[in-house]
Amino acid sequence: MREIVLEPRKAKGKYLRINFITVEWDRERRAFAAMVMFHRTRDKQDNKPLGAVLYANNVPTLVKMLQEFNLLYPAREKMTVQIPELEEMESGKMR
Repeated sequence: MREIVLEPRKAKGKYLRINFITVEWDRERRAFAAMVMFHRTRDKQDNKPLGAVLYANNVPTLVKMLQEFNLLYPAREKMTVQIPELEEMESGKMR
């Protein structure tokens, strides 16, 4: 299992912040799927984004995508994201 650490950034204004991230193997698409959930920071009732899903074919690509996504939408607090190895996913150890 590989772990990456996402650091929060100081940003002025009401920006979307990452609340948590989960990573799993999508068997149908044969790709890693990172589900990014946002923290509710907006007061407007008509616009409350929930999250986003990022797909990557391999772990290095997913790590780079998550780091760049953290630049766009900073994490609320320091968080560790665990990325399971592909061998663990295909052997059925993790579901």
